[in-house]
Amino acid sequence: MSWQQAGVDCPCPVCGKPDWCLVSRDGAAAICSRIESDRVFGDQGAGWPHHLRDDGWASTDWRSLPRQSPESRSELAQDFGKLSEKYVDELRPESRGWLASELGLKLDSLTALCVGYAQDYEAFSFPMREPNGNTCGIRLRRYDGSNLAVRGSRAGLFFVPGRLNGKFLLICEGPSDTAALLSMGYGSVIGHPKCGGASDRVVTVCRWLRPAIALLIPEAGELGRIGAEVLASGLKLIVPQTTTVILPNGCKDVREAIQDEKNADRLRDQIGALIG
Repeated sequence: MSWQQAGVDCPCPVCGKPDWCLVSRDGAAAICSRIESDRVFGDQGAGWPHHLRDDGWASTDWRSLPRQSPESRSELAQDFGKLSEKYVDELRPESRGWLASELGLKLDSLTALCVGYAQDYEAFSFPMREPNGNTCGIRLRRYDGSNLAVRGSRAGLFFVPGRLNGKFLLICEGPSDTAALLSMGYGSVIGHPKCGGASDRVVTVCRWLRPAIALLIPEAGELGRIGAEVLASGLKLIVPQTTTVILPNGCKDVREAIQDEKNADRLRDQIGALIG
């Protein structure tokens, strides 16, 4: 079955949202990241499959969501930018050190991503960005590892503005994998939400940046593979040299891979062989 990322013009027919979910191109099924079914899809349990005809849905239930005006988008980005700065100021050095140790990442990578601490949520904050670098939302990570987002956030990308270059672009999933690649010494890195989320923004970055090579590094498992396939199909029209990097055997994501020196070297060798 062929899948595509839900978007503004074709939101998820189950939850009605324009991000995070996958829908089949024939309109017969969806993998929703918000509404549960009686089964879980993928090894990481990141979504619930819905066979739309069996569940009583139909492709005619799809509806377009109103696009935001440039003015409202600008105001939203400005508000979240200020909130992100507030959270950065609230992050104590010892808390940043704890998070770096807990995730097995370098302190510099968290600082570069503008990680903060949201006292009102009792969670660490990771700004999500538009392709131009403006902050469009904030992802939150609690001490127990659970994730949520500040109300009103829109799915965006995790990257360090000013570090992207046209030689190559590494594309991974989530803020911790982004920080992991930064910890390995790579700067031209963007992370997108799991399940191929914010794929339109990844495409926009590639359209602006025109990297010679784009390397996709999805999480292990069926859901990561499908998300990478969907994203690669759009990127190859812009970056013909789009390749998927397979994580070292047994590693579920980049962050886990770099915890073991041998796996980190294997991953570094794969990337080095492709980008020259």
